[in-house]
Amino acid sequence: ERWVSLRSIRAIERCHVSLLMIDGTEGPSEQDAKLAALVIGRGRGLIMLVNKWDIAKDLEDVDAASIEDRIQTRLPHGSWAPRLFISAKTGKGLHRIMPVVDSVFAQFNQRIGTPKLNRFLERVVVQHSPPQKHHHPVRLYYMSQTRVRPPTFTVMSNTPDGIGPEYERYLARRIREEYGFEGTPLKMQFKQRRKIGEDKNEG
Repeated sequence: ERWVSLRSIRAIERCHVSLLMIDGTEGPSEQDAKLAALVIGRGRGLIMLVNKWDIAKDLEDVDAASIEDRIQTRLPHGSWAPRLFISAKTGKGLHRIMPVVDSVFAQFNQRIGTPKLNRFLERVVVQHSPPQKHHHPVRLYYMSQTRVRPPTFTVMSNTPDGIGPEYERYLARRIREEYGFEGTPLKMQFKQRRKIGEDKNEG
């Protein structure tokens, strides 16, 4: 398993988009979850290929919905990755792989302008504001996309450590709803910035 992981890490680091092959007759395994985590941790695009679908679709307890449920349960960290049901043996679905790779690579390279992001940020903060920290409001001043491959967003705040994982996931989810980014991980960074005239002791 260690040898497989080392080979996988080297392969992941050489690519922009990774294809994770899942056995459709068994569903996602613990090893699949680990490999998905490696892809995401290295900031690479991810597509899941559910293989052996020519056999799996005829099994009594297997269908696309049940496989989707098992992927969501075992690989929630890759819920944004597109899934393709294929058969390497018969060739079914293989023609769809490269168009999806191209699409994910385009999302991987997508850049959103700062004015758009700040209008977006203002809207989503009104809809769901960050929780307070020590009874002080956590303010998000502005957002910019600071890089691609993977798309990375930097948010300036008066209290960066007051933005917990739940609110970070909320922002990432809303970014996906607004701009896509299917198949690519998003990185969120929160940095300190004091508003002009703000009490230096606040936060």
